[in-house]
Amino acid sequence: MKTSQKGINLILSFEGFSSKPYLDSAGIPTIGYGNTYYPGG
Repeated sequence: MKTSQKGINLILSFEGFSSKPYLDSAGIPTIGYGNTYYPGG
């Protein structure tokens, strides 16, 4: 799957950005733009 820059901008506008981990509404650790997976984590 390939997403256009316009599509990426739309996603980012809904996600918001957090430089520190937090628990999302489902209790899943999240960081960055809604990222729930990271190496070693």
